[in-house]
Amino acid sequence: MRALAAIKADMLFQYRHGFYAVYFLITVFYIVLLRLLPPEPGTFLAPVLLFTDPAVLGFFFVGGLVLFERKQNLLEGFLVTPLRPGEYLLAKALSLSLISLGTSLAIAWLGVRVPFNPLLLLTGVSLTAPIFTLVGFTLAVRSRTLNSFILVSFLLTPVFVFPLAEYFGLFTHPLLYLAPGRGGMLLLVGSFRGISPTDAALSTLSLAFWVVLAFLWAKKSFYRYVVERGMVSW
Repeated sequence: MRALAAIKADMLFQYRHGFYAVYFLITVFYIVLLRLLPPEPGTFLAPVLLFTDPAVLGFFFVGGLVLFERKQNLLEGFLVTPLRPGEYLLAKALSLSLISLGTSLAIAWLGVRVPFNPLLLLTGVSLTAPIFTLVGFTLAVRSRTLNSFILVSFLLTPVFVFPLAEYFGLFTHPLLYLAPGRGGMLLLVGSFRGISPTDAALSTLSLAFWVVLAFLWAKKSFYRYVVERGMVSW
């Protein structure tokens, strides 16, 4: 119940601060862009937009949220509530992922003029978005200023854009299978072009592994940089 209440509170906070309005405009822009393109280029570009959309939303938006909460002393305020660190992180990841799911479905249904597999698309987005959100939270909670967060973010960004480089044929390497977002990119591409059951299963398992790893890293960072420094026992 605490987690559900936290998710509702986060969604209300995001709504009041214009998150939904911003992403409505972004979604409309993507849809118009894809509709203006011929079917083949539009289908090629769609997975890129669907992959980068939750990346930007989860990674940078959660960074801004955390830094805003710290500036307003809201982050430390969670220490005196019954909300657990895991529940706090779950609320952040799920509330932002829901926005990604909604925008992704709208873009695919209204922008792409070819059939697609909604199950593969939803799986790819719902597992990719939390990874970016949790990693963004981890970096933000370790940063004191927006500039330091942006600097560290740009240093880490190449790890997440490797799948895009492979998709555009810039290079490929067996180690790319270990990239956090590669499974999501494969599922998104597969939702339009098809994918073997084996590749779909391996991609899903890979993403699930990275979600768990990102969650544990974020939780450890929360304890170290918020709970312990706030000297509150959970």
